[in-house]
Amino acid sequence: MAFCFKKAERLLKESNLSVSEIALQLKFTNRTHFYNLFRKKYGMTPQEWRRHQAESSAK
Repeated sequence: MAFCFKKAERLLKESNLSVSEIALQLKFTNRTHFYNLFRKKYGMTPQEWRRHQAESSAK
């Protein structure tokens, strides 16, 4: 699962793919399940994480 989330981080940072597309690439058949696992691990949704990373790198 750690590898899966590292890949999700990379795709969220480096691509313009939607979260749904990223979830599919990571073989999640249920987007809601991906969101729930992501939120549990990072304390925010994938979109929030992406926005936070963009803001952090812009500073």
